[in-house]
Amino acid sequence: MSFGRKLKYQAGRVLFGNIPIGALNYILDAKIPIGTVVDNACTDFAKMIVVETVAYYGDIVFIRC
Repeated sequence: MSFGRKLKYQAGRVLFGNIPIGALNYILDAKIPIGTVVDNACTDFAKMIVVETVAYYGDIVFIRC
């Protein structure tokens, strides 16, 4: 882990207490192929994996893990 990433993590712990080092989000998308790993636009501590393709946006999809 880079020094900058460690520094951001430690700053987050000071501000918010015990926080996870990273997150994995499962997402649905109509255009990106299943299995694609996408960087989160808001933070480099989260990655997103496309697990389902939907016909169009607005679908309500329930996935049991």
